Amino acid sequence: WDDSENKNIQERLQLIKDVTLRKTASSSATITWSPDETKILYRKDDNEDYKITDLTTNKTYQLPKASSYGFLADSEHLIMLEFEDPKSENSKEEKEPNQFTQTKISVIEVDGFNKSEIYVGNIDTNTVFSWPDSSRIVVISSLPTQTASKPNLYGINLK
Repeated sequence: WDDSENKNIQERLQLIKDVTLRKTASSSATITWSPDETKILYRKDDNEDYKITDLTTNKTYQLPKASSYGFLADSEHLIMLEFEDPKSENSKEEKEPNQFTQTKISVIEVDGFNKSEIYVGNIDTNTVFSWPDSSRIVVISSLPTQTASKPNLYGINLK
């Protein structure tokens, strides 16, 4: 699957007409295409901020500092995650894999503006997904209650 995905990414990169942008995107540590494949989200390495380029208008936007980003299904908004990196030097203790992380989830427009904070809590930061019609975000969380002590899927309505 990884080989197939890498091949698809390389094929899409070759369709970028701007040679400088193609080189920057291909050398990036992180690259994600919007669902409609008109925008790319990327960053060169873990120490740099994310950028997004709209391939139809050839505009590039610097995004606010965040731990990670993902596209909503409408390709016009991004899910922005801000969490404390368990491997960071500022972290008091090393977290185990799959342990929930205190995370702030926001939705912003692709130009980096109009940030709306929609959730703050402990979630599995690797499992944050957009609903196909962009009406909600699905996360895995563990809300401590008397009847539910195990992680579960939760939907966060956006509309």
